[in-house]
Amino acid sequence: MGLINEVKFSDLYITPDKTCYIWSGKTDCGLMTITFDDFPEFLAGLETEYDGKNCSYLLNYKGRNYRVERTVALQGPQYCARKMPTTVPDLKDLGIDAGVYKHLVSLSGAYGLILLAGATGSGKSTTVSALLKEYLSLKGGYAFTIEDPIEMPLDGEYHSQDGELGLCKQTVPPEGKWEEGLKSALRSKPRYILLGEIRTPEVASEALRAATSGHLVLSTIHANNVSDAVNSLVKYAASS
Repeated sequence: MGLINEVKFSDLYITPDKTCYIWSGKTDCGLMTITFDDFPEFLAGLETEYDGKNCSYLLNYKGRNYRVERTVALQGPQYCARKMPTTVPDLKDLGIDAGVYKHLVSLSGAYGLILLAGATGSGKSTTVSALLKEYLSLKGGYAFTIEDPIEMPLDGEYHSQDGELGLCKQTVPPEGKWEEGLKSALRSKPRYILLGEIRTPEVASEALRAATSGHLVLSTIHANNVSDAVNSLVKYAASS
């Protein structure tokens, strides 16, 4: 028992019968049931925030953000709620190999596409957000993000080591249209563009267009390795 914001977990699974599950910590994927003192209030927030259309959405519960995925099972609606960090971690604190870290930092002045690949829950969003934070803190500049939902708290002003300012504005795709969000980003003349995820042909095509027109684009994609990530990107773009 405890308050949901205070109990340590990454993902919370809520079944149609209102049973809650989290990772047990004993094996790589085993679960255990759990109860919370404020679960009825949290559940009410999940249900209220759902707009009847978008099954992926953000819930701010008592100052803590949760990325929610709502699906409908045989017995009714079920939820997966991921507890999001309250701050964006520093890139150097994520356990990245020193050589990889140095190379990523050196790309702050580059143009093109940086794509982070991995499985669900592997830390793609956290890493790409930490990387953008690193660039803004090093070089300053204007960053435009397109996310659905917005996960990490990147929005705001940054002060670089050279005394320059950085600014990040986080947005959601207008009416769910990622390609329109990207077109809007390009008109805003950003130095950096962060895409929450490449998951449609249109987004892949626009991401490549932005990456070849003088911007540094950062994004994530579901893939097991580098070659799978590149192949997925190419297939997406080719079919748009």
